[in-house]
Amino acid sequence: MKKTFVLITCIVLASLLQACAGLNTSIKKVGKSDIDLVTDIHIDTIEEYIADLVVRLYETNPAELAKAPGITVEHRLTQIIKHSTGVAYKEAHYLQGVALLESAMKKNYRNDRVFALMLGISSMLRLAYNDLSETFMLDDLDPQKLYNSARNLERILWRLREGGSSGKALLKLGPARGENSFDYTIIRIIGMQDMMAKVIA
Repeated sequence: MKKTFVLITCIVLASLLQACAGLNTSIKKVGKSDIDLVTDIHIDTIEEYIADLVVRLYETNPAELAKAPGITVEHRLTQIIKHSTGVAYKEAHYLQGVALLESAMKKNYRNDRVFALMLGISSMLRLAYNDLSETFMLDDLDPQKLYNSARNLERILWRLREGGSSGKALLKLGPARGENSFDYTIIRIIGMQDMMAKVIA
């Protein structure tokens, strides 16, 4: 009898916990507009694109990762994708966003250029979304920031392909065409940022 009572109690508690979890999710959704839901999808998709670019760039530029002994691609993914813009790294000269991108584009940059480039892109995009991993109705995004991030990506892509005044590519990007190319993925992100700028405006 006692065992039966304990079992029933456990089942009831489990049901209550599940109901609370469902209620929490429902309450969370109440605080979101349709635009917030679309924005969240954009943020998640951009993170997936960034992660894919990081892996591909290290595959074609293994010497960059070797500049930081003991560091793995998985560790870099955590630093680049899961970071907050409030976190700064010594090897990136404590820079974020556009400032870090400018540093990474210098011909004499000595540290891991892939890390600097992708952390710069990731943090720039995060700043365009006010460093939010998801948005709610009271969050106020600036369409100009989203638009500016798209233009910055266009310039970065051009500079990477042109290689600066020397004409020598700073990184091996792989083919310039095709759905799996670096260019195509960056162009997709640019399109998403332009679309979000129009939606928010």
